[in-house]
Amino acid sequence: MNDHAITRMTSLLGRSGQHNGLAVQVIDLLADPLALVVQEIDDANSEIQLDAYGRPHSQRSRIWTICLFTDTSPRYLNPIALPWLDNEQIEILLRLITENR
Repeated sequence: MNDHAITRMTSLLGRSGQHNGLAVQVIDLLADPLALVVQEIDDANSEIQLDAYGRPHSQRSRIWTICLFTDTSPRYLNPIALPWLDNEQIEILLRLITENR
């Protein structure tokens, strides 16, 4: 991956987006496979609360991983977490995250 792509990916850290009532925030990046680690956030709370160990404070928070570059469209690696979120919704959510300033 080139430097521009790495810079662009790093700029996504901390960004949030919302689609159909599902609000998420990018909390980490993975290099291989290239993916965003995204956590669901409570609408009433715009930031994720972490405990002293860096874990989500709320047990209700769900974390899942979205592969950005695959042979098909973006997909999430642990579908059990959000089985109702299809690839089209993920793409919309990713667009919201990347366009949200």
